[in-house]
Amino acid sequence: MYNIIGRRKAFYLISGVFILIGLISLAFRGLNLGIDFTSGTLIQMEFGRTVEISEIEEVLGSPEAEELGISKFSVRLDSTRRIAMVRVNPISGAVQNSMMDLLSERLGPVTELSTDQVDPIVGQELVKKTVYALILASFGILVYVSLRFEPRFAVAGVLALIHDVLVVLSVFS
Repeated sequence: MYNIIGRRKAFYLISGVFILIGLISLAFRGLNLGIDFTSGTLIQMEFGRTVEISEIEEVLGSPEAEELGISKFSVRLDSTRRIAMVRVNPISGAVQNSMMDLLSERLGPVTELSTDQVDPIVGQELVKKTVYALILASFGILVYVSLRFEPRFAVAGVLALIHDVLVVLSVFS
């Protein structure tokens, strides 16, 4: 049987190094937040034929799309592979029309079904509420485990939660 407790210092070291690298990456590169947390335009569109995500990404990553000012984007398709949800950095109506023309040119007929704008203020509010939820969850765990078991178990649980959050932040930075 493998002696995990006996090798705990090695595991502490590995975990610490991983978190340290992640925090350094976070400090220099920041988080790669999606459009929901920053700002952007969400366009739902229907294609005249079935398409693949890679086809749409190829068009949106092209020099022509870059000239339009499309720098960040993500694409999701529904199960029919005809309706796509495209998230892009904030763009004007004229740029959006040009983008739709470019997609039509390369992939065939495209119909815009809906468009939503996410403002930076909404994104900032989401980030703030996420941090509040993390603090509230930590406090709730601390109180519940302290009352139900022992305070030292509560502290260990919250430290484990903080560790997990730091690992996830490290991966996404």
